[in-house]
Amino acid sequence: MRIEIDNKIGEQGAWAEGVRRANEILKMIPGRSGHAASANWELKQDEKGRPFVSLTLADYAGTVADKFTPDDLKNSEHLWERLHHLWGDLLQVRSRKQLDELLKPEPLGKDA
Repeated sequence: MRIEIDNKIGEQGAWAEGVRRANEILKMIPGRSGHAASANWELKQDEKGRPFVSLTLADYAGTVADKFTPDDLKNSEHLWERLHHLWGDLLQVRSRKQLDELLKPEPLGKDA
């Protein structure tokens, strides 16, 4: 899995430490199905100006995203559950795309 981290997150401090912890967990979750996926971390602010990090997981089928506060990134057990759930959401997007491809009608040939 390719992982990109917004420069605003930095290499030191609570955000960087939390994202580093999350990436270690994230690398363990997908197994072989993660080779075509990417993870993108961005530091953002909500409508009240409170900072959070956004994680977007993407592959050929689509994207899923979730927001994390500093507290979310501190609790490894909770973080594991959130990341596992988010990865499951991406796999559902992938499965739907594959199913759509299987159910797509065959184009009619010249002989039809």
